[in-house]
Amino acid sequence: MGAAAGGVPVPYMSPADHEYAGQIPLSPGEEAPLEERDSSPMWLLAGTGCLLVIACVVIFAILYYIDANSLWCSIPVFSDFLPCP
Repeated sequence: MGAAAGGVPVPYMSPADHEYAGQIPLSPGEEAPLEERDSSPMWLLAGTGCLLVIACVVIFAILYYIDANSLWCSIPVFSDFLPCP
């Protein structure tokens, strides 16, 4: 036990005691209020960036497959614009 300035001992309180000091416990039928979280637009930007990278990789893979197998003339959209035999 520590002593205050006037020589009066101060009881030790653990950090857990400080957390609940002055709060009334909830009744059995009462739910705890939800804490609001800080919704940052950083997660939205990160998710959009990830989806953009995945979309670019998929498009590149599809174009590589078409080019490696010479399928340009078998796709109706491309065969209208390309000189196919």
